[in-house]
Amino acid sequence: MPSFPFRLAGLALVTGLALAACGGDHKPSDTQTAVKVGSAELTVHQLNYLLQQRNGVPADQAERAGRELLERLIDQELAAQAAVKDGLDRDPRTVQALDAARREVLARAYGSKVERDAIAAGKPKPEEIERFYNDNPLLFSNRQLYAIEQVGFDGADASSRADSLLRSRRSPQAFRDALTAAGVRPVVQNVTIPAENLPLDQLKRFSELASGDSIIVARPGGATVLFLLGSTPAAVGLVQARPAIERYLQADQARRAVADATKALRAATPVTYVGKFAQPLAAPAAGGNPGAGSAAAGAPAVDPAALRKGLDALK
Repeated sequence: MPSFPFRLAGLALVTGLALAACGGDHKPSDTQTAVKVGSAELTVHQLNYLLQQRNGVPADQAERAGRELLERLIDQELAAQAAVKDGLDRDPRTVQALDAARREVLARAYGSKVERDAIAAGKPKPEEIERFYNDNPLLFSNRQLYAIEQVGFDGADASSRADSLLRSRRSPQAFRDALTAAGVRPVVQNVTIPAENLPLDQLKRFSELASGDSIIVARPGGATVLFLLGSTPAAVGLVQARPAIERYLQADQARRAVADATKALRAATPVTYVGKFAQPLAAPAAGGNPGAGSAAAGAPAVDPAALRKGLDALK
């Protein structure tokens, strides 16, 4: 597919067309209009919306960024008008894309409203914050900064191969040399990782490792071996952690509210599967997805992504 100069962030473009298609005949006032393109008018609100999607634009560059984005918006509008003139707005693929974009935007709007309502219901109580602090000593009172050497390599059997090599080559150097001797070029990186940046299902294991020990992390198409080189205590007190915990608990409360709202919608609305979708999915063949069951069974009680977002102030 060719890349056109007027192409903006993917969903924003299709969303604009989708909402315009069902937006009625409201005509912006002159004070709202940024530019007229033929008989169409592009508004300051449309431009500001797209600017908001660009996070991190410095204040002294906002005016230039806005002008550049306006030119792209003009090119987009010209292309959209040409598409309508050619009847592409009635093309089945275009109709499907517009419908999908509209559905996604509305679903996101509903989810955002549920999140806002959940957060507005009230901040976490002091005892909830203290309980979370006490229940997660590895993140706070016993927090560590872990010095890690990551050795990654590709291969369908990478995990089993790493496990076999580590039985007799436990040091990072010996492990890397063995891979190199076998014609494998590992990717090596030394990093220092705070406790809150480790996946929760690995944090407890890391806290129990001694220097020189390792963990094998499987990934699609390969594996990464994490060697613990050492750790440094970096405890965080309750007073310092309180704002971050509060943010996390609010984010988790909002996430749970969305999940509960989705369940309620399903319970209140008939959902009838038709045709082949009415048949239960066949169970996967033995060995088809190793570790899937254990991953589900060992899922952490708190959401890792929300936790990292909530604890970013501790880095």
